[in-house]
Amino acid sequence: MGYFETCKAKGIKLSLSWAQGRYWKKKVAGKQLYFKMPNTASGYQAALTEWAKSQELPEPPDPQSQRPLLRQIVEWYEQHGDPEGRVKPLRQFLDAKYRPSEKGFALPLRLATASPSEHLALMLGETCAKDELANRRLWKERLEQPFKRGLTINEGIKRFLGDQLQKVKVGKRKPSTYGDWVDRLKHVQNHISGNVEAINANTARNFHKTLIASDSIGGQRQSNIFKAFKSFVRWAWQEELLEELPRNIAKTFEFSDDSQGYGRMLFTKEDIKSMMSQLPARGRAAVMLGLNCGFTVGDLADLKKANVELKAGRLVYKRVKTRRRKRTPTINYKLWSETIAVLEECQSNHPELWFLTEDGLPLKSSEIVDDRESKWSALSKQWTGWKKSGHVPKKPQKGLRKTGATAIEATFPGWEQTYLGQAPTTIAGKHYVVKEGQVNPEFDKIIDWLREQVMPIDHKPPRQ
Repeated sequence: MGYFETCKAKGIKLSLSWAQGRYWKKKVAGKQLYFKMPNTASGYQAALTEWAKSQELPEPPDPQSQRPLLRQIVEWYEQHGDPEGRVKPLRQFLDAKYRPSEKGFALPLRLATASPSEHLALMLGETCAKDELANRRLWKERLEQPFKRGLTINEGIKRFLGDQLQKVKVGKRKPSTYGDWVDRLKHVQNHISGNVEAINANTARNFHKTLIASDSIGGQRQSNIFKAFKSFVRWAWQEELLEELPRNIAKTFEFSDDSQGYGRMLFTKEDIKSMMSQLPARGRAAVMLGLNCGFTVGDLADLKKANVELKAGRLVYKRVKTRRRKRTPTINYKLWSETIAVLEECQSNHPELWFLTEDGLPLKSSEIVDDRESKWSALSKQWTGWKKSGHVPKKPQKGLRKTGATAIEATFPGWEQTYLGQAPTTIAGKHYVVKEGQVNPEFDKIIDWLREQVMPIDHKPPRQ
């Protein structure tokens, strides 16, 4: 039994018929066509290809001159920018092979040998073509205007970064902020093409869809990348590179919630007990300040002697990451006995900085070298080493901050923003706002309560 008989027995309808045990045949416009190929699956495919080729025409009838207009439209998009990604489907559509056109829209017919993906590409191209041809009057006006080359997305981002770099040089931006801009805007350059002037609401919408479809980028990072894109768009509008802002630029675009993974970052009392017994002084300081004051590695590196009053048991600090924001508060923390002990042990001989490396250098440095950020963090590298050696669990140091905030939020909602050193955003947070740098007895009670929740019961401050 050959391929034709097998398909017939299974109820599979083929485009060609097998005739007289010798060839495949197809009747087209009253004429019988024969293809001498074997009665096998590969033979059928070869015959089908021959039949499709025999029906191809270099160009279908086009009495309304639709195709030349479409090619002009493609050229216009290539010159002025293609934020909606129409050039590729239109080109695939216009460059496809043809068979004699049917009635109606004189555009490509699907080939019998086309794959499903090719079918989809042609259908998308046909949809784009119909959309463009429905706006003939607009295109007539556009095509009659003299060509003026605009600034490409890549060129615009380069100018934007140049402005940010200048702010770093005059002390208005931190080198790390500039490094974040460079890192995040790379994704914009990779996914958005064309000119700055062509950015519109669809550009923002499509870029958002591209980001949330990426499995390799977490939700928080996706959100940060999109915020960088929106900042670039607003800058372009202010610089008159963009005639008007996209109407959805102020819209809240949703990204996946990374908080589900935060549970793995939280430290237990057993974790804390183990770290406090194994880590050297600086490591213990990272643990205690992370829990007591919500400190990150960056905050430890930035801590000044002017921020600490050991005799009074207080630490007055404004977070380094958000310090330049107007509403970021200065928080007065009550220090635990364990925190005071380890701070005394780690106090450096530097006139300002509380912590230094063994070589007498700051724990963290960030500078611009050849228009790029060069950064280094001694404590981050040490923490990574401690994780490998088993001195700390496989959790980031910022998980200590999350551990404290999670405990406070569950029992004293609103106060976690004060603990984190953030400007209050919730109604509860605004109600319980701590006055700038002043002692707040209620917040002190919460910090004392937090110690009972996170510190091992049998733990004692290390000996001096």
